[in-house]
Amino acid sequence: MKSILDKEKAWVDDEYAWLNASYTGPLPADPWMIAEAAGSFRPTKYPTVEQVLDDLCRILEIERTLVTHEYLDDLPNRQPAPSSLTVQHGPDGLQVFVLGLAESTRTHVVQVLKKCILWMVDVRLRLSNVMLPEDGEARMQWAELAAIFFGFGPIMAQRRFETVRMAVGRWTETITYHSYLPSAVFAYALLVHQKHHGIDSAMLLKPLPSEVRYDVKQAIADRSLAP
Repeated sequence: MKSILDKEKAWVDDEYAWLNASYTGPLPADPWMIAEAAGSFRPTKYPTVEQVLDDLCRILEIERTLVTHEYLDDLPNRQPAPSSLTVQHGPDGLQVFVLGLAESTRTHVVQVLKKCILWMVDVRLRLSNVMLPEDGEARMQWAELAAIFFGFGPIMAQRRFETVRMAVGRWTETITYHSYLPSAVFAYALLVHQKHHGIDSAMLLKPLPSEVRYDVKQAIADRSLAP
C-alpha cells in the first residue's frame, strides 16, 4: 500500500471534523458495526433490498416511508453495482428518496449493500440539512468517509476491490470494482474514527478483511514514525 500523503491526511482530518461539527442528528448506538450485529447485513443471508433499507432506516432513524427503491435498465452497466439517488416531493411536501439500482445489481449482494449504505447516509445527512459537497466521484468519496463516521467502517471494508464477470449487451465482460477512497486514505479514516470514539485496537482490527487490516497496521506504523 502506498503511504498516505500529508494533504490526504489533512483532507480526512478536516472533513471528519466538519462532519462532526455540522451534523447534530441521531447517530447509531454502535460506532463500529460488524455485519453480524447489524441485522440483515450478512452477505451470506442474501438479504433483499427491502430488508437492507428496513435495517438502515432503523439504524439511522429515518422514517421508512420516505425511502423507496426501483430497478432500472438504463443505468450504465460498467460496474458491479451501478446506482442513483433521486429526490421527489410528495403531495404533502415531504421529500421522498428513490434509490435506483441497475438490474445487474441483483447478483452482487455485497456491493449493493455498500451502495445502499452510501446513499442512505447521504439521505440521513440531507434530512439534517447537511449537504455533502461536490458531485460525481468526489461526492461518493465524501459519502464513504461519512459511512465511516456513522459506524459502517467494518462493512465498507469488505470487498473493496472485486473483479466480476458481467453481461454487457450481447457480450460478457470482466469489470473491476473499486471503492471510492484509496486504500491508504480509507485506512487512515478508520484510525481517525477509532480515535474519536476510543475504539479498542483489537476490536478495530478483528472484523476487517486481511488486506484492510494490513493497511490499517501500516497506517498505525506510519503514524508512530511521524515527527
